[in-house]
Amino acid sequence: MGPFQDEFGAGSSPVIIDGKIIVKQDHDTDSFLATINPRDGTIIWKTDRPTAVRSYSTPVAFEFEGRKQLATTR
Repeated sequence: MGPFQDEFGAGSSPVIIDGKIIVKQDHDTDSFLATINPRDGTIIWKTDRPTAVRSYSTPVAFEFEGRKQLATTR
């Protein structure tokens, strides 16, 4: 998941949703949110978070109006 762009490294916990691992890595640069296949470690999808800076919060999964949602810090 690194190299990390801050002195503390990763602080958010992974979340498992529908058998997939969700990770949020917010650093001073190169922040992203990704889903990983736990069987082989491949990235299923990844989205850059260019305006995100250091954050050590864990994403929260919930359902709203019948759709699964993922909430995280900005």
